[in-house]
Amino acid sequence: MRSLIIAAGVLVVSGNAAAQVSYTKEQLNTMVGASQFPEQGEVSNTDSRDMSFAGCKVAIETIMSQIRDEYPVRTMVDTSIMYTVKDK
Repeated sequence: MRSLIIAAGVLVVSGNAAAQVSYTKEQLNTMVGASQFPEQGEVSNTDSRDMSFAGCKVAIETIMSQIRDEYPVRTMVDTSIMYTVKDK
């Protein structure tokens, strides 16, 4: 499960970085509001490894901190066995 969470986070960050076109935040907001989502490139780099739950939480926070200044991020679940963070 922990590896899956990290892989999903890497896919989000890598998928956005692999796209051929760069958009401003305003352009993306307009496109998404009109249900015209930008194309994304293929994900060419994924990583899966065993880690502690605490390490997984740190990795998720590192990934989410990259978008926190541009998009609101909210912690959905924070317990001793589950941690879920998403953009609002």
